[in-house]
Amino acid sequence: MEYFGATFPGSELAGLDQEQSFHVLTLLSLCVDNLRDAALALEMFNQALSLRIAVERDPEFDGDRGFPIVPGIGRVPLVYLDRLPLIHARTVVYTLDGIGQALRGLAAVDGVPAKARVASGEFNKHLSTVTPVRDSSHHMTERARGLNKQGQMLNLKPIVDGPFKAPDGGVLVLDSLDDTSLCMTGNDGGFYQVSITSETLRNAKSCVRSAINSFHWTGDIQLFV
Repeated sequence: MEYFGATFPGSELAGLDQEQSFHVLTLLSLCVDNLRDAALALEMFNQALSLRIAVERDPEFDGDRGFPIVPGIGRVPLVYLDRLPLIHARTVVYTLDGIGQALRGLAAVDGVPAKARVASGEFNKHLSTVTPVRDSSHHMTERARGLNKQGQMLNLKPIVDGPFKAPDGGVLVLDSLDDTSLCMTGNDGGFYQVSITSETLRNAKSCVRSAINSFHWTGDIQLFV
């Protein structure tokens, strides 16, 4: 398992008043907690995928009658096993979105350095599909009816490649996995996917680290695994 912790260069922030420091430390701690949650969810996602592949390749497994064993759960119908990677993929997306929201909140705190706002912009740039996918996950009933959050009909845009290819548009994608990517139709009718991989988490960690290092710290170093 790969860890995605962070280091605070100190225990207190210099140049901010008490209220500002409280808000900044709380938001940065929230980023670190979400990184940990994302790391755990990614590991469980990879394990669930590996288990599903192993079952598919088992020549003695009867997909119509057999119930594979899921560690920590027991025997479950095969269709339940198909849901496990999706559950963990959504968790990764939710935690990543939590990081993005925390960084945006950080950028809105009075007195923070300009580089802290840059970190939020970098997250929006490199992980731009996280929020649309998370948003659709929380508005599945509207999407299933072909509606956006405002209750308007979706204009389903073209999908240029992949298993959902639809050059003329008109295809609604809900809660689907393409290899290791969670795919959704977004609120604007576009096609979005988030790669559920270590690389994605490293990008998120890089943005969090940039935000942390944008501040002046005093006191003892704090390491968060």
